[in-house]
Amino acid sequence: MSLLDPVRRRSGVRPPLPAVASPEAEARARQYWWVNAFALTSATVALAVAYLAGARFVTIAQDLLVMSLALLVLLGSAPWVQRHGGRAAGASVLASTLLFSLGAVWVTPFLAPLAVLALLVPLMVTMPLLDRRLLVVTTAVVLAGVAVVSGLGEWRRAASPVPSSVGPVVSLVVFTPMVVGVIAWVVLDTYRRLEAQSAELRASREQVVRAADAARRTLERDLHDGAQQRLVGLSLRLGGMRTLVEAGDCDAVLRSLDEAVEENIAAVRELRELARGIYPAVLTERGLVPALRAAALQVPVPCGVDGGDVPRYPENVEAAVYFCVLEALQNATKHARATEVRIEVWDEAGPAFRVRDDGVGFHVDEATRSGGGLAGMEARIVAIGGRWGVASAPGEGTSIGGVVPSEPR
Repeated sequence: MSLLDPVRRRSGVRPPLPAVASPEAEARARQYWWVNAFALTSATVALAVAYLAGARFVTIAQDLLVMSLALLVLLGSAPWVQRHGGRAAGASVLASTLLFSLGAVWVTPFLAPLAVLALLVPLMVTMPLLDRRLLVVTTAVVLAGVAVVSGLGEWRRAASPVPSSVGPVVSLVVFTPMVVGVIAWVVLDTYRRLEAQSAELRASREQVVRAADAARRTLERDLHDGAQQRLVGLSLRLGGMRTLVEAGDCDAVLRSLDEAVEENIAAVRELRELARGIYPAVLTERGLVPALRAAALQVPVPCGVDGGDVPRYPENVEAAVYFCVLEALQNATKHARATEVRIEVWDEAGPAFRVRDDGVGFHVDEATRSGGGLAGMEARIVAIGGRWGVASAPGEGTSIGGVVPSEPR
């Protein structure tokens, strides 16, 4: 199917960005689902063993029912999690935790502090996967759940004094390791993730510095081999005119003047091309979409730009997206041998973009390990807090995209 399919354009259907949600965040949410499933299963089994061993108290039976229902909700969502990934895992755990917290606090009011902590953890884990709307909805659900659980715990504690029974104590002994264990896993995982991000940030900074040095060397070479040589030649030609004027050869002077004008025009053209590659004026004056449309006109294959009502962003954000797209266009035309390219830009709490081509494709893992253009694009986007993704396979074309969180200016 053509990249320029009119039905797709009319319908407004936009396929999801390739791996724009961080793979690490997706994996972390799935791991969190498994940790909760293990912890909830272990606590349910421990409570059932205590009940069957002789601790046949009403509170334990009620807590066991609550735990079983919460576990049923969690395990019943496994197919949904398998299909939809990290967001589904977070929503599943949040629903199960909410049910567990409300039921456990109703039966055993002493669990209210632990239940409140347990409700906050799903939000921490799934936050990197949520866009602005889902983040607001999830936060509202968590805060409402915290308020209800806290109020319910206080009301039950005051209205139902605990009788002299070991039932609540058994429930507390079983529930506490479960909740604290899940929270400890999240804390340790967050610490490891922060360490990894710190290492990635250092590597990204080093890569940006290397890319800047390479860009300066390329600019110096282009100036030396292009405009500088033309200007030197122009100076020599103008110097030679003095000799022609002194000799009175007017025809030769006119020919030399025409050649000097052509040299000057060529030098100006090359300098203009260099300036466009450094920072195009249209990007400063009109914004990201007009600048990309101007760049698309320079591509030697059909290249369309789909850009809706995209606002202006800070200059560094627009520049990062612009030059990343330019690099993707260069790869598509020079290396991928594409016959068609499509650029999409839209607002997703910041500029989001995608560049798709119908070229020869490549193995993403091998290209990423080898560095080069893909590594430079990733470093440019990640350095300003963005997310990045690339999808490709031999013979199937390439799709490169990213999102840079940013407020409009």
